[in-house]
Amino acid sequence: MAREMNVQIVSHGSIQKLGTRLRVHVQVWDAGKNAPVYSAKHDGELGELFALQDELAAGVQQALGVRASASKEKEFAPPTGNPRAYELYLRATERLARLNRWDTRTAIEMLEQAVVLDPEFADGWAKLAEACALMGVTQEPHPRWLKRADQAIRRALGLDRHNAEVYCARGRVLWTPARGFKNRQALRALNEALHLNPGCHGAKIWRCLIFLHLGLLAKAKEGLLEALATHPDDAFTLVFVGQTALYRGDYAEAEEFQARALRIDPANLWGNGLWPTALLYAGRLAEAEEKIHMARQVLQDDPWLVSCEALLWAKRGERRKAETLLRRSLRPVKTFLHTHHLWHNAAAAYALIDKPAAAVSLLRRASALGLPNFPAFRDDPHFQSLQTYASFRALLAKLKREWADYEKEFGGA
Repeated sequence: MAREMNVQIVSHGSIQKLGTRLRVHVQVWDAGKNAPVYSAKHDGELGELFALQDELAAGVQQALGVRASASKEKEFAPPTGNPRAYELYLRATERLARLNRWDTRTAIEMLEQAVVLDPEFADGWAKLAEACALMGVTQEPHPRWLKRADQAIRRALGLDRHNAEVYCARGRVLWTPARGFKNRQALRALNEALHLNPGCHGAKIWRCLIFLHLGLLAKAKEGLLEALATHPDDAFTLVFVGQTALYRGDYAEAEEFQARALRIDPANLWGNGLWPTALLYAGRLAEAEEKIHMARQVLQDDPWLVSCEALLWAKRGERRKAETLLRRSLRPVKTFLHTHHLWHNAAAAYALIDKPAAAVSLLRRASALGLPNFPAFRDDPHFQSLQTYASFRALLAKLKREWADYEKEFGGA
């Protein structure tokens, strides 16, 4: 584990709970010396949870020889005085990491209970906003979820204007189809979250996802790899490192990261859905077809997969099959991905079957709604035939100007 994560110190432990009593066992190992440096059991009441955390931290700090700052250390109040609310918050956070509708709904119910138990629990309101945003964009698209997210954000900001998780949630809500993918406002909110807490993992990831869509590919990869250094088993992050590689034209790396994500989470929606694309771009059509069929076990007949199949047949020169599938894929049915990815995929298929007007129209729609990705459109091998069309060149020129503006404002952030 230490070698994979490139770390020297590894800690692990267990928690036992009986009624209101807690027992926590912690061990800290020096991986280089293959020896323990700290081992202890701590007992306490659930109501003393935060004092127990402080006791654990002090023990580990002393064992590692970490010296306290010369200046008086700032005292931080616990996020809530209600242990039951905090337990619900922690359980909901774990549920949200599973990225499926059932667990997201359960997390929302837990967080709603948490903020009833402690209406002043700012972290609870912030996490509730995040959960509602996830439900409203990916799991169950409906305006009511984003409305509830907005309400939770306002409540959290009223309690704590310096809460990083609130700004992270605000950035996620701003960067949704319902809000028209407000790229700049979303990035500013996420930057504020990272200013308040440089370790805010959610803000790191979502800022990089926006960079990815804007074509700031080097910045996206750098940030995603930084996030992976602290969360190496985060399948969601691995998937989008792969997607960054795809847009850079490195199809082997794209496939490598998709495969790593699926080894960690075989049912991951994004890993299953995006792996066929890397194979399609690499020209490995038989393998791509197999991955499309495998992805259907998780995503059924999602329009995104239909667009992948359309691209597959277009690359095989089966024009009629490709057109039939393209019409199916473009019906107004929600896909698990943002629709701009579907339009990009469909545009590639239309370009291959010599339908340039349809291809450019879809790319224009994709760029206007969340995917103004100048490098990806410019370098996509499927769009080589479009280079002679004035409408495509005009679109690229417009996107290049926007890309340069984003680079100027956020490239060094």
